[in-house]
Amino acid sequence: MHVRFRKVQVWLGVLVTLVLVAAWPAAAARPHRGPSVRPTSRPVQPPIRVLLETVGFGELRVDGAVQLDPTLPLDLPPGRHVFEWERSLHPTERTELQLPLAATHTSDVLRLGTQAHWGELTVVSEPSNAQVMLNQTVIGLTPLRVPYVQPGELQLVVGGLDTYPAARATHIVAGQTTQEAFRLRGKDVLVSIRVLDAKDQELRGLTVYANGEWLGVSPLTVKLLPGPRRLSADLPDGRALEQDVTVLGGDAQDVVLKVAQ
Repeated sequence: MHVRFRKVQVWLGVLVTLVLVAAWPAAAARPHRGPSVRPTSRPVQPPIRVLLETVGFGELRVDGAVQLDPTLPLDLPPGRHVFEWERSLHPTERTELQLPLAATHTSDVLRLGTQAHWGELTVVSEPSNAQVMLNQTVIGLTPLRVPYVQPGELQLVVGGLDTYPAARATHIVAGQTTQEAFRLRGKDVLVSIRVLDAKDQELRGLTVYANGEWLGVSPLTVKLLPGPRRLSADLPDGRALEQDVTVLGGDAQDVVLKVAQ
C-alpha cells in the first residue's frame, strides 16, 4: 500500500515538471509589462460670465444663436465670440469679444445699441398727437423723440385722423440730432347750420358768420376745418345771435343756432 502511494507521487511530480517545461517558451517570449498608469485628464476650463446691457428692444444673436432674453448674463467658453444686436429701423450692430483663458468674468459690461454711428430724430406737430411714419413704418405719435436712427436720407410722413398727412425727406447725421416740425392742415368737415327761434321754428334767409367771416344764408352747409368757432346770425329784429361751437373731426356735423326765450 505504501509502495503504491509512493509511485503515485512520483508520477504526479513528473507530470507537473512536463507542464512547466512546455509553458516556459511562451512565458519567455511575452514582453514585460510595467505597472499600469492611468492617463491624467486635462482640466476643464469653467465658462466665463459676460454681463450685457442693451439699448431698446431687438434680437440678440451670439455666435449665430438667438438669445431669448438679451438682458440676462451669458456663460460662454473662452475664445472669440460674435455678438449681433438687431433692431427695427437700425443697422445691425456687430461686436467681437475675445474671452481669455483663466478668467471667470469680463471686467466690463458689454453695451449693445450705443454705437456712435446712429443719429437722433425729434418730431413735433401742430396739432400734436399725430402719427409718425419713418420709411413706411409707424414709430409713434407727436411729440416724438427717437434716440437711435440709421443715418442717411429717410422718408418722414406725419398725419392724424383729422389732418391731412404731410411728407418730407429728412437727413439723419451720425452723432447729431435732427429736428422736424410740422404744421398740419386739418381735414374739411361738412357742417350743416340751421337757425331756430324760441318755438323751434326754423328761420330762413338769415346771414350766418363764423368768427366774423360771412358763410352764407340759413339754412346752409359749408366746409369748415376742425376746431373752435364762434357762429353768429343776424336776426330779423336787428339783434345778433351768437353761439360758440367746436367743429369735430369727421365726415359731417349738424349745428343748430337757437334763439333764447
